[in-house]
Amino acid sequence: METEKINLNKFLKLYEQLISIINWNKEKEIKRGNLMGYLTSGMYVTISSNRDSRTTKVHAVNEFTIFKVSKKQLGHMKIYRNEWVLMYCYGRHRFTHNL
Repeated sequence: METEKINLNKFLKLYEQLISIINWNKEKEIKRGNLMGYLTSGMYVTISSNRDSRTTKVHAVNEFTIFKVSKKQLGHMKIYRNEWVLMYCYGRHRFTHNL
């Protein structure tokens, strides 16, 4: 059984609900949980990457980008070669980005 891919419209709806709340509070924590639950329910890989790595395409927490993975990609993202992916930064600590 193949894992589902992300539905961009559903992702954007959950993402907009999260970022529409300015201050960090219980409601925003619930919205973030909903978004992370959706992202991890489908096909995904988590990466801890150095901020200077070519793999790191997003540098701010709760931001994302969509890009096509290189045909020569190595590491965790090798399985996504020549595929369009969504990269979301869910956390940072010093120079490490959690994607």
